[in-house]
Amino acid sequence: ALERAVELLREFEKRDDADVKKSFAHANKREETRQAEFAARKADYLKEAAQIELERTRVEYEEKKKLAQSQAEIKAQVARYEDELRRKRAQHEHEAQRARNQELVKMQEESAIKLEQLRRQSEEEINEIRRRTEKEKARIEQETMRLQKMADAEAKALELQLSEDVKRRLLIERANAEREKWVQAINTTFEHIGGIP
Repeated sequence: ALERAVELLREFEKRDDADVKKSFAHANKREETRQAEFAARKADYLKEAAQIELERTRVEYEEKKKLAQSQAEIKAQVARYEDELRRKRAQHEHEAQRARNQELVKMQEESAIKLEQLRRQSEEEINEIRRRTEKEKARIEQETMRLQKMADAEAKALELQLSEDVKRRLLIERANAEREKWVQAINTTFEHIGGIP
């Protein structure tokens, strides 16, 4: 550019004033044209830069929008997953509680059956003890009546041989002794029966 300017200056020195003026006018016109083209290119550049910035802003907005949507979807998925976990946990706890209730009912039923069996067994044992007691009581009563009859017969026989006072005293003593003996035997028997498990 410097060499071109020097060359133009030499040409200006060779020419007359009219040519110089024309040359300057022509140079000025070319410079104006160049400045106008530069301004136009600058305007185009600024316009393009504005469009690029607008496109960048739009892309950034779209990316932020997609990111927000993605985050919202992930958050919704996490919420659904947590809800599913809570539901499954509640269902599992419900099933476990139902199983425990069923086991408890089963244990109660088994316990009731065992108690009923024990009650029946105890009732049968008590009835057996009562039957044996009644049987032993009847046997003792029969034996007591037999001995009482024997004592009466012996008393009558003695009454024929002894005097009235002696016979009465002996009869009373004998009857008392026999009665005491059988009362003791009966008491012993009942104590033995009462001690049966």
